[in-house]
Amino acid sequence: MEKIIKKKLLLIVSMLAVTFALAGCSSSDKKVEFDYDGNTLVQIAETQATNYMQIAQVEDVYNFYVDEEANGGQVDETTADALKVFSTIESDYGKFQQFKPVNLEDEDDKTIQEVDDKVVVTLYAECAEKEAIVKATFVDNSVTYNFQKYSVMAQNQYSEEEADQMLASNGVYPYKISEFEVAANQTLKDKMKDAGANTLIGMGIVFIALIFISFIISLLKYVPALLDKETREKRKAEKAKKAFAGNEIKGKKLGVIGLGAIGVLVANAASELGMEVFGCDPYLSIQNAVRLSHHITIVKDNDEIYNQCDYITIHVPALDSTKGMMNKRAFDQMKDGVKILNFARDILVNDADMADALASGKVSRYVTDFPNPAVVNMPGALVLPHLGASTEESEENCAVMAVNQIMDYLENGNIENSVNYPSCSLGYRKKASRICVCHYNRPNVISQLTSLFGEAGVNISDMVSKSRGEYAYAMFDVEAPVSDEFEKKLEAMENIIRIRIL
Repeated sequence: MEKIIKKKLLLIVSMLAVTFALAGCSSSDKKVEFDYDGNTLVQIAETQATNYMQIAQVEDVYNFYVDEEANGGQVDETTADALKVFSTIESDYGKFQQFKPVNLEDEDDKTIQEVDDKVVVTLYAECAEKEAIVKATFVDNSVTYNFQKYSVMAQNQYSEEEADQMLASNGVYPYKISEFEVAANQTLKDKMKDAGANTLIGMGIVFIALIFISFIISLLKYVPALLDKETREKRKAEKAKKAFAGNEIKGKKLGVIGLGAIGVLVANAASELGMEVFGCDPYLSIQNAVRLSHHITIVKDNDEIYNQCDYITIHVPALDSTKGMMNKRAFDQMKDGVKILNFARDILVNDADMADALASGKVSRYVTDFPNPAVVNMPGALVLPHLGASTEESEENCAVMAVNQIMDYLENGNIENSVNYPSCSLGYRKKASRICVCHYNRPNVISQLTSLFGEAGVNISDMVSKSRGEYAYAMFDVEAPVSDEFEKKLEAMENIIRIRIL
C-alpha cells in the first residue's frame, strides 16, 4: 500500500513538473525554445530517413501505411506524408546508397539551422543517379516527453537519468520530427542547364558587371599607355600599372536582394567563385530555397546586407513596397565604397540619393542597364544598354520554352513558370490515369482527397502537391482509369477549383 502511495505522489509531482515546464516555455525570449544535442538530431534524422526510404520502396507496406492514414487508422498524418515524400527517392534519384558524413564542429557547416521555434537538419543522401537533399524539421516535444518520463519514473522507481536513458533507447526525445522534405541537390552545371536562356543571360550580365567594376575599368585606363609610342619606348608602362590596380571579388561579401530565378543563380555562382554571399527574400519559395547552395547565409532583412556587404545586387520586382528602396536611409547603413548593381528595375533606386552617395564616396560605383537621363549624366555610374533579351537566339529560345511548357501541361499536367500557381511536376505520365487538382490552399484538402481515393478503391502509385499563396496544385498517378462518377465526386469537394484527368 505504501509503495502505491509513493508512486501516486511521484506521478503528481511529475504533473506539476510538466506544468512548470509549460510556464517556463511561455516566458522565454529565445526563438528555439528547446534544448537539443546536434549529434543526436543528425542521428535521429538519418535513422528515420533510412527507415522511411526502406518502407516506401516496399509497395505493399507503403500502401498499408498510406491507406491506414487515409482511413483514419493508427498511422499519423506526419508519417504518411513523409512516406509519400520518400517514395520518390528511387525513381527520381536512383537507389539510395548512404548519407554523407557530417562535421558539426566545422563553423561553416549548415547542417543544423534554427528557424523560429524549429530546428532544421539538412542531410545529403548519395543515390545511384544524383545526390538528394533531405531536410528534417524538429519541433519541441518536451511536454509530452516530460509526461512520459515522469510516468516511467513513477512506475519503475527510476531516477531522471535512468528514465531519459530508457526513453532514448526506445527513440523518444524532448523533440520530434514534424516533417521531411526531399529534393535534388543540383550541381552548378545542372542548375545552369535547367535555367532558362534569359535567366542565364541575366546572371551573366551581373557577373560581367562585377568583374568590370572590380578590375577592367582600371585596365582600360592602362591599355592606352601601352599603345603610346613614347611611353612604350621608355618602358614606363609596366611601372605605371600600379596606378591602375583593381580589386578581386574572391573573399568579398556579396549581398543578393531577391532570391528568384536569377538571384539564386547569382548567389550560387558567386559562392563558387569564393565570395561570401548573403541573401534576403521574405517571399523565398521552397523550390528556390532547395536550389540555393547551403553556403549562402540567409538574413532576415535588407539592413543586414547593407551593414555587411562590399557588393550589393538587386533582383526584386517593381512594386509600391520596393520603389525607391535604394535611398539615403539605405546608403547611410552601407560600408564606405560599396558597389551597387541594379539590373532589375530603374525605379528601385532613388536617383537623387544615389548621385549624392556617389559624390560623397559612400557608393564607389553604380552599375545599371537602365539608361535614364539622370543616371547617364551621373559621375561614378556605369550605364549599360538593357541587353538581357537582345541576342539573336533569345526570342526563338523563349518561344520554344513557352511551347514546351504548354505541351508539358497539356500532356502531363506539369506546371512551370506560372503566374499564380506553383511549379509542380510528376514527370512523364506513365500510369493509366493522372488526376490534376487545382485547389485553394486550405488545411486538410489533400487528406480529404486521399480519403476519397481510398473509399473509391483507387490506388495512388505516385503523387505530388505544391502551394503558392492562395492557390495549390496536386497530381495523382493512379493504377486504373477512373469513372465519371468519381470525377464528379472530386469536383464537388469543398475548395476544389478544377479537376483534369489525363
